[in-house]
Amino acid sequence: MNRRFQKLISEVLFAEVPGSFSAEHVWLPPTDVFECEHAYVLRMEVAGVRREDFQITLSDDILTVSGSRPEPVTHNKLALRRLEINYGAFKRSLALPGPIDADAIEAKYENGFLEIMLPKTLPRNLSINVDSEE
Repeated sequence: MNRRFQKLISEVLFAEVPGSFSAEHVWLPPTDVFECEHAYVLRMEVAGVRREDFQITLSDDILTVSGSRPEPVTHNKLALRRLEINYGAFKRSLALPGPIDADAIEAKYENGFLEIMLPKTLPRNLSINVDSEE
């Protein structure tokens, strides 16, 4: 049920970009996306990734977060009993749900979570004069 809810959130708020994954194995970090009054917020669970190993790009209204989580060195690994933690390359590409102020985007990484604040652009009130043919 949790996976279905996450998929729904991704589909409704941020559309997953088709073809955003390469042929090599990449994993999808669990990601929450929500909307506040003045911003969209993306929170991604990526424990074990160093700050300098993130790549965050915005191009044509598509936000892409990628990086790599190194596999820890385990000595005397005789038999693998259960593997649930993903290692190696990851990548998420999400279409923005609305206009944002790209110059004011902020990202922070704390306690294994990457949080990206995407401030919405404020609506502009324009006054337009209408010329007459008379």
